[in-house]
Amino acid sequence: MLDKAVLEWFQARRSQNIPLNGPILQEKATQFAAKLNIKLKKDEVSEGFISKFKKRHNIQFRVISGEAGAVNTDVINDWILNTWPKLRDGYLDDDIFNADECGLFYKMLPNKTLEFKGRRYTVGILRVPET
Repeated sequence: MLDKAVLEWFQARRSQNIPLNGPILQEKATQFAAKLNIKLKKDEVSEGFISKFKKRHNIQFRVISGEAGAVNTDVINDWILNTWPKLRDGYLDDDIFNADECGLFYKMLPNKTLEFKGRRYTVGILRVPET
């Protein structure tokens, strides 16, 4: 029962291209165990469970590569047509600089994820809620 709940959650997150790792999987499994009233030692799913779960479902930890899923053209076109003109209003061309690769890594997504073996993974867009 726990295995099925974790697998369904895992598949749903990966279908959204959300990177996952062992600790995230372990925490989610612990949460499911609590909801399913499964008694655990120290209220934690063991690393052994996670290791066996990955083996049962042919899941491996691998490096994320490529940007095929990183660009949603609808979002970009909407931004260019609606947001960019408002931001640019009041500035001259000489006042605009490109900081595309300035090296900001605050809250950077991981470069590795758990994934089903043999499945191609692409980096997805992660929307951060506005504050």
